Amino acid sequence: MTEAQASDDSRPGMAGAVAVIYALYGTALLVAIAMGGSIQGIELGWPDAWFPALILIASAGVLRRSRWGRWLGYLVSLPLLIGVPIGTMLGAYMIWHLTKYRALFSKSY
Repeated sequence: MTEAQASDDSRPGMAGAVAVIYALYGTALLVAIAMGGSIQGIELGWPDAWFPALILIASAGVLRRSRWGRWLGYLVSLPLLIGVPIGTMLGAYMIWHLTKYRALFSKSY
């Protein structure tokens, strides 16, 4: 293995940056829920907070490069794919990076 390949394998890609975007997105949704906001006329309430909480947990797991975080990142990225165009781009980008850099995620829990 050449030195360039070794350094290429050790860089995290953009999964960490996308995880930070996920954390900001989840936080924004929680703030919207706390303020009694609505999305496309649908009132948000505290029972709706499970998905933003799951997004925040997944982003923490991806930032820590844990195996469970990677799988949870896949799980929260799938529903975002139907949110054309921003959700589709963000979800697909996260899935691509989680797959491409899967060797960086630890094998232990």
